[in-house]
Amino acid sequence: MVGLHGFGGIGKTTIARAVYNQISSQFDRCSFLENIRETQEQKNGTISLQNKLISNIVLRMDTVGSINEVVEGKKLIKDRVSLFKVLIVLDDVDEKFIFEDIIGNLGDFASGSRFIITSRDVNVLCTFNKSRCKLYEVGEMNAQFSLELFCKHAFKKNCPSQEYETLSQDIVSIAGGLPLFLEVVGRLLYGQAKEIWEDRLEQLRKVSVRGVSERLKISYNALEYEAQQIFLDIACFYVNMNKEKPTYMWSDLKLFPITNINVLVQRSMIKIGDDNQFQIHDQLRDMGRAIVHEENIEEPWMRSRIWDTEESVDLLRNKKVFPKKILTG
Repeated sequence: MVGLHGFGGIGKTTIARAVYNQISSQFDRCSFLENIRETQEQKNGTISLQNKLISNIVLRMDTVGSINEVVEGKKLIKDRVSLFKVLIVLDDVDEKFIFEDIIGNLGDFASGSRFIITSRDVNVLCTFNKSRCKLYEVGEMNAQFSLELFCKHAFKKNCPSQEYETLSQDIVSIAGGLPLFLEVVGRLLYGQAKEIWEDRLEQLRKVSVRGVSERLKISYNALEYEAQQIFLDIACFYVNMNKEKPTYMWSDLKLFPITNINVLVQRSMIKIGDDNQFQIHDQLRDMGRAIVHEENIEEPWMRSRIWDTEESVDLLRNKKVFPKKILTG
């Protein structure tokens, strides 16, 4: 068992995915469970994780059927999943994730099975030390690799043009070795005039001492209104959900979803998975939700969107004025 820890956006999931792709052929079955922290917050989230794990390992769900209870899932994992030499990645876990309560006992799995776990909180991973979990801190990228990553997105090559060299180095120094920031800002500046670069650099300098989300917000502010609305909807409601139905809604609202979803993808603010589901980095998701939260901190019913189940139920019970959009889970 290996644990990767570090703050959001530092590249834990990217490293876990790279290792997973490199060594997966050495195992009978493999499963990459993403966004566990986010999934567990959803209704029946733990059962959803168990079902995904079982389907990835057993391959044919019609031979076992979907589970409806956590205890049932745990038993099925022991009876069927543990028969194979498995590689399982548990991505972005927090203190709510209890390995034994969800996956089962480590000793039940076949010899040679391996687990890779990522978390922002090293203390969460320390609870796995009784299973001899080896901990590794994911540090910041050095200046050379940071510049190469930024240039890959800003220039589509590994180094800046001479005219933009100083500007590129200044932006990279502000990024502090954070890959997500380098990618998003690089995509934002791609193809832009030098004057735009200088303006963005001044904006970044003003927020360089604040949190990552504040720095990423510059990319959000650069979006057109329609793209902003689609981004906020995805961050609040549609993470890991198929894009088909919300696309119809956005079309009716004249938000031009085909064009603006493409803009969000091009700027690395969202991704579209192989199954046509919206994917978004948790830092960008949290930033989007914070933008909505700040619309009215004291009176949530006055915000444009409500996604928290407890807040939704409270608004319904107290017959408050409804926001434009509400999701009760």
